[in-house]
Amino acid sequence: WTTLGIFKRYLRLMAKWRQFSYSWLEHMPTKLLSMFLGDPSDINYFAWKGADVVASNPDFTLAGEDDFRVIPNEYLIARSWFSKPTQATFYLTDQCNLKCGWCLRQGDMASVSPATPFDATIVDEVLQRFPTISAVCLCGFGEPLMHPNLSSIIDRCVGRGLWTGLITNGVLLKDALPMLVQHRPSSISVSLNAASRIEHEKECGVPGAWEKVMDGFAMIRQYRESLQSLSSTDCGIPIFLSRVCTADNLDGIPAFLKLAERLGVIQGIDLHGVLPHNVGTPEKEAEFLQRVLTVKHREQIDAMRKLPGARLVRSWPILIDLDAPARRCNYPFNSIAIDGNRNVSICNSVMPPAPENGNLRDAKVWHSDYCEKMRMMFAEKELPVWCRLCFRNYV
Repeated sequence: WTTLGIFKRYLRLMAKWRQFSYSWLEHMPTKLLSMFLGDPSDINYFAWKGADVVASNPDFTLAGEDDFRVIPNEYLIARSWFSKPTQATFYLTDQCNLKCGWCLRQGDMASVSPATPFDATIVDEVLQRFPTISAVCLCGFGEPLMHPNLSSIIDRCVGRGLWTGLITNGVLLKDALPMLVQHRPSSISVSLNAASRIEHEKECGVPGAWEKVMDGFAMIRQYRESLQSLSSTDCGIPIFLSRVCTADNLDGIPAFLKLAERLGVIQGIDLHGVLPHNVGTPEKEAEFLQRVLTVKHREQIDAMRKLPGARLVRSWPILIDLDAPARRCNYPFNSIAIDGNRNVSICNSVMPPAPENGNLRDAKVWHSDYCEKMRMMFAEKELPVWCRLCFRNYV
């Protein structure tokens, strides 16, 4: 069962009980509540809640046969109030040393949410407010290695028992590696987006950045070799590569896989689709649709799964289907993003933290009007364009 599936199951059973007076269903809400109290799992909660929606509303009626594409309002309300964030994204800085063309910083929203650098004390505030959080990602629309006190933030996160992932463009990796070895995150993911100097400069707009990234990987190899020379069982910080894949650069994936193997220090590769950061006009939407990976690219992706370097890939691009938009995004229900001003977002992919979304110190930040509206939009007939075109909805 999924939570939505079991919610609909008991909602429809109880609706039929109300309509046809099936005696065997009369005490179903009480039985399901007893099951939930004995085992407070998500599935048991949504089973009971589906039945309770009808039991507590004498006027409830079914509107025809079930449509699997429809998410009931009552389910979203229940899920919203039952949900708690389990992961967080910390937007450490709005400073960056690259100019990647697909990044939000380069579009019409380049000036969005300027924030002071993230302070380590915010980690404690977040966990005091949301003790359910167990994993954090240090990234944002900026380069984390440019943060002046990154070591203190890593120490605070790791010290509080959080799985702590760091995403970097790798340009400053060589200089930062001694600090990262001492103040060790759970993993480092290098967002590279290229397999050669020429491709990297075209993607990122900064000459000489490729050489600095490669120097960083050389430094990591030396670090690993020094551990091996000591016969250490410690393999060092896990290192991953990520790449934003578009229709324009899809042919470059084979070379990217070969590069990862050649570097010799990569534990895994994440291949992502491009996110719809800047689709506010019909012209921008049309431009995005020329770049985004859709189901028509499936054959190309499947062929690449057979390449030698594919063994390193732990996530392939998620393909969107323009003819059948999905509604599977979980981020508004289980994650929160926070910047240095304590502004928040529950999108975590396209829409960054912003003052109008609320602040960590607000009394009802997790159930603000902004949060409730974002969750309830999954019941609307048509999703906003940035959700409809976001690959997170197709997971």
